[in-house]
Amino acid sequence: MKIILRIFIACLLLTGCFKDKTKVALENCADSNFKTQYLYTENTKLFNKTNTIKNTEKELSKIKKERRSFEKEIVNYAKNNLKDSMFFSDVYLHQVVIWGMKGGGDTKELEIKEYNFKFKPNETRKNEISRFIGSTSFKLVKATELEWKTYRSLNVLYTDQWNKLNVKDKIKFKNYAKKHKKCEIEYNKIPNSFMVEWG
Repeated sequence: MKIILRIFIACLLLTGCFKDKTKVALENCADSNFKTQYLYTENTKLFNKTNTIKNTEKELSKIKKERRSFEKEIVNYAKNNLKDSMFFSDVYLHQVVIWGMKGGGDTKELEIKEYNFKFKPNETRKNEISRFIGSTSFKLVKATELEWKTYRSLNVLYTDQWNKLNVKDKIKFKNYAKKHKKCEIEYNKIPNSFMVEWG
């Protein structure tokens, strides 16, 4: 019975069922840092893309193109029809992007106030101008929300593929190797705290 137990334990060790806790912690640390900064931009170097990933990337590209067309439409229309279009080109578009990055949702903060429209003197088409910019801005907001939702979905798909890689494959990439080395240095300085956070 003891011989069988020893053989069983030896098999587990050979197949990697018993992982070194320190190695696991170092990988967790490096993974977290790498995925935050590089996973989205370096995914093509890391793994083969599934059909779902390819289709989602195409959809994201299409949505981005549409969102940019709305931005351009708003800016050009504002330049041609307002005395001062700076709010739309320098402020509003940035606000929409930040809103999308934060997850979208309540659009109250994106409401365009009447004083944001800097009309030309004696302008007779104020309502028409306001309506056009307002309706196009609504389309922009919806496109931006969809873009960031699709982007987050894509990152989930990338992460699923990433999690299937072993550390030997990951560390072949320069930026991941740097992150792993940084985690090793941190571990050597404060091993106990490091293991609590990443173990």
